[in-house]
Amino acid sequence: MAYFRPDPEIQQPVVDVEIASVDKDPLIMWVGELLPFLDPLMREKGGLEAAERVADDEQVKSVWQQRTDAQKSFEIIVEPGSDRRDAKKAADWLRELLTWLPFDDLTEKMGWSTFFGFSYAELMLVSDGKYITLDPDKGGIRVRRRDRFRFTKYGEPRLLTLSNQYEGEALHASRNWVLNYGGDHHDDPYGRGLWRWLFWPVFFKRGDLQKWLRFLEDFAAPSVMVTTPPGASEAEKKAAIQLAQAIRAGTSGRKTEGTIVELIEATRSGTADYATLHAAMNSAISKVILSQTMTTDSGSSYAQAEVHEGVALRVIKSDSDLLCQSFNTEVLAKRLCHWNFPDVEPPRIWRQVEPPADTKADAETDQIIFGWGYRPKADYVTEKYGDNYTDLQSAPEGEEEREPPLYQGLGVGGTQSLLDFLQSNTLSRDAALAVLQQVFGLTEEKALMLLPEEPEPDRGQEPERLPTPEATEDPQTVTGNPLSDALPPEHPEAEFAAPVDLTDAFAARLRQELSPVLSGWVDRIEEALGDAESLESFASQIPVLFPDLPSEAFRQALLDATVAAELAGRYESEDEG
Repeated sequence: MAYFRPDPEIQQPVVDVEIASVDKDPLIMWVGELLPFLDPLMREKGGLEAAERVADDEQVKSVWQQRTDAQKSFEIIVEPGSDRRDAKKAADWLRELLTWLPFDDLTEKMGWSTFFGFSYAELMLVSDGKYITLDPDKGGIRVRRRDRFRFTKYGEPRLLTLSNQYEGEALHASRNWVLNYGGDHHDDPYGRGLWRWLFWPVFFKRGDLQKWLRFLEDFAAPSVMVTTPPGASEAEKKAAIQLAQAIRAGTSGRKTEGTIVELIEATRSGTADYATLHAAMNSAISKVILSQTMTTDSGSSYAQAEVHEGVALRVIKSDSDLLCQSFNTEVLAKRLCHWNFPDVEPPRIWRQVEPPADTKADAETDQIIFGWGYRPKADYVTEKYGDNYTDLQSAPEGEEEREPPLYQGLGVGGTQSLLDFLQSNTLSRDAALAVLQQVFGLTEEKALMLLPEEPEPDRGQEPERLPTPEATEDPQTVTGNPLSDALPPEHPEAEFAAPVDLTDAFAARLRQELSPVLSGWVDRIEEALGDAESLESFASQIPVLFPDLPSEAFRQALLDATVAAELAGRYESEDEG
């Protein structure tokens, strides 16, 4: 591969020079001060008058009104250029200006640049003693008739007057607002409007309508044929012709004896051909203006019309963005805000064309991904849901802390199971506290809230203990009896000779039997936690970890407890009997 050596001249940039300026174009360098229309169709068909004749078509008017009215229906949004106080002040000033400025009317009138190629508006400036603003008595901004203006070779607008029709009068730059549309280069300030693509469909449609009307005139009503008898005189033939004309005109006439009158229908009908061409041209007009046809023509399904409506919405948004960007640049940035707030980023005006995002569906998707062990980044949350949310892990003092992902993933049922396990297990309070902190990542304050309160020691008289199995002569309480095995060795809180609650007895014995098993589980969980890189990765290992935990001893303990409970129940029933 050859080594690329940059051109030394490229390393020295040439600034403030336009190399391929339009005045060097050999096609237009001899045309004079004003630039002629560069669109060959506009030159051939008579300039802007041809475009205005296209706008007179009823289908063009209907579809174009749909495009402009839809744009005006969306809400106007004003945003400050930055978070600085003076930038917000400039935005407030613009909002106050929009309370009387007919921006919807400007949207409609300046929007015709999309149709003709360009529009010109004059800023009606006035000073109110504090700001240079728009004059409300003169409408603020007035859109002028475009055929009164031409452009120089450098793109500067000139006003054609009676005394200066060839070079035009120069206009002060502070008053100009020019909006261009279309074209495949920047050398044509007149733009390329949609009218040039609508010209031929409208032309063919009008020719079709002329022929269609002529056909209806000739063949819509049946022809009248009058037959005279053989040997009829010239007077009788003349009377027969007058009778046919009277019938065709809808009046009455005199029929001579032997004369036969017949109505002849057209043998063929060209109505379908004319109607088909007419519909095809209307469809072409709709497609040029809205880029689709199913929101204007009948016969489409709901699903198709919904898809085409999305296409039309994108076209409307494109128009809105073009006009708002031009207003922000030409009117606000270059003029009003530059004069009144010179050191401030100018505010922006735009329309809320796109519907708001479905945050509910996004939140449900994010919740599923969160369950996999992934937490969204702060930038993603701000972009998707706005900047009205704060990360609770880094929240200021006094705000609630974010619960760890592993604890959040438990849900209501999982949290209750965890509490039941901690409250029924034989783990000490310190061990349970360590599990909540190290395994589930809770703070000490949160963990202490979940643990049961530690009972206070009884400093009164020491309660008497229940008799041990060795001190009784009852053969049913000897060692090996299921009831005796289920009872705890001592009941410090029980009164002397109080009846023993079998449920509490079996629960205590079950805790004693399951303590080694559950402790082994905790060891396995702590081992996995120590190997995990983060709580998120550890949470994703939980579903894989549980099947590997030793469960045979747990199952056997539950089975023994079930058998013991059944035998104890039988014993208690026989004892009561």
